[in-house]
Amino acid sequence: MILNKKWLVKQIAYSVGMSMDQAERTIDFVAEIVMNEVARDNSVRITGFGTWEPFTRLARGGVDPQHPEKRIEIPEVKIAKFRTGNTFKNIMRDAT
Repeated sequence: MILNKKWLVKQIAYSVGMSMDQAERTIDFVAEIVMNEVARDNSVRITGFGTWEPFTRLARGGVDPQHPEKRIEIPEVKIAKFRTGNTFKNIMRDAT
């Protein structure tokens, strides 16, 4: 089962007692904060849930998938990595 934003909005609105519109704006605002801070090279930690960290994947050589005999240079790229928090890890461990 894939849970999407619409499902999350409904769950938050019902659990907290806010409107669907307020719940959606809250999710959008939290996501915007996380993305902007990580883009500024800051880590964002939600205790128990996890941490988003900026990470630079260095340039490297690769193979062109359409022409396997041809080598290509893959440029350096900035990405975000997510590490689960302890509470999240424990829930996952107990679910097995």
